[in-house]
Formats: sequence, structure tokens, C-alpha cells
Amino acid sequence: MRINNLFHSLLSFLFDNRCSVCGEELEQDDVLFCKGCLEALARNNLQLEQTDELEFIIPLAPFDDVREAIHFLKYSGWKRLGRKLGVALGEKLSRVDFLREFDILLPVPLHKTRKRERGFNQSLIISEGVSKTLGIPVAKEIVIRVKNTRSQTQLSEEERGKNVNGAFSVKAPDKITGKNIVIVDDVVTTGSTTKEITRMLKDAGARRVGVACIGRPKNKGEIL
Repeated sequence: MRINNLFHSLLSFLFDNRCSVCGEELEQDDVLFCKGCLEALARNNLQLEQTDELEFIIPLAPFDDVREAIHFLKYSGWKRLGRKLGVALGEKLSRVDFLREFDILLPVPLHKTRKRERGFNQSLIISEGVSKTLGIPVAKEIVIRVKNTRSQTQLSEEERGKNVNGAFSVKAPDKITGKNIVIVDDVVTTGSTTKEITRMLKDAGARRVGVACIGRPKNKGEIL
């Protein structure tokens, strides 16, 4: 049996071969979501948030709608699901005209220890899907994570800020100067990680910085 068929058979066993949203039967290329529900994520209301540090934060969907998908991507290694979510995020971003002015996608980097444990960087997987849709290149090594930080999950907003302070380093400032950069992550909650990366990018000469992610808490920013 081919690997992709084996993978599909496993999903069928776990989820009775049904879409986790609508319950329709999944086709062989589907992962967790049917094609229609995945396309609906890209078509639904566009949530646009602006902060003092960031030109925009745009999620694919409210976090509760994609919580299960993010969990399977990060902790069960469902990379194909991550790329599909990235493609859907790219389709949502394509509705925003000013995104055409952005030069590179920057996946939030993992520390080498965490990457070795997990085997991949989920933000890179998502970025590859976004890039496939938008045609914006992915910059893999211009920023690195030099501090193996604690998980942010159980930390307060203040603790999160302290946790990521000094966690990143710009490795290739010549590739940042004058560029418009989209940081890509799986989830943005308090934004502590993306704020720290943005600060470093701006210090290195980046012109404009925004964030695209798969999940973001509801009721953040303007609904377009």
C-alpha cells in the first residue's frame, strides 16, 4: 500500500472518513476538512487588525474553528494539512490589495532543539502553502531563534513578553533592509512573539511588517 493511501486509511479510521466541520465524506486528498469547508475558511469574513507595531494581523479563522487542525499539525506531524491551511490562508490574503507590495514571507523560527524534537517547523510548512498561492518567496534563515524558550501556552501576557525577549537574532540583515515582510505563524494570541520579531526586523531596516496566521482569538480587529 502506498504511503499516502495508508495515511488516508488512518484518517478514515480516526474520523470515520468525515469532514470535521460538516460531516461530509472526505475524498482521498482531503485532510480533516473537505474541500468545500477548507475553501469556506478562505472565503469567510476577513479579520484585519492593526497595532502600533504591526501594519496588519490577518488570521485564516478564529482560533476555536481551527484549534483541532493546529493541534494535529504541531503535535501529530500532519504536514500536508499545514500546507493546505497555508494555501487557504494565502487565498484569504489575496483579497487584500496591499499584500501585493510585500516582498517576503518570514516563518517564525523554531529553536534548533525544538525543531529536532518535532522534526519540522509548522510555520515554515504554512508559509510554503501561502507562497504557493501568493507567489511571495519564503525566507527561511534571515532570522534565527537563539533562545530555547518555554512554551507560551500557560504564561500570562507579561510573562510571554519576558519569555521571548532576546529569543531571536537577525542572521542576514542585508536581506531585510528596505523590505516589506509578512511574518507567518500558526497562532497569534497576545502577539508577544511577533512583536519581538517585528522589533528586530525594524531595527535591521525593514520598511513594513505584518503578520498572517492560521488562528487568532475572535473579536480582534475589523471584520471586512
